[in-house]
Amino acid sequence: MYINKLQLTDIHYNAEFECFETKVTIQEGNEIFVYPVHINAPMTAEFAVIARGLTQKARQLHKSPNKGLHLHFPAITVDSALDHRPQHAA
Repeated sequence: MYINKLQLTDIHYNAEFECFETKVTIQEGNEIFVYPVHINAPMTAEFAVIARGLTQKARQLHKSPNKGLHLHFPAITVDSALDHRPQHAA
């Protein structure tokens, strides 16, 4: 399992729960996974600490056999790109 790309999107602070939240997109090969993650931290925490914590949490979820809540976009192949019929989950 090799992660080609990892991206944090729209990090924001949730004052009610005193945590930072974001969606982390992980590209592995031609597949894309999106995980909602959060870390508890004060609003004054350094950005590097926040980004590292959110990244580590997403990597843990991605490696886990029970990935929990996430989006999965399957790999696009030439055949599936040419087939315009709706794809249903198996």
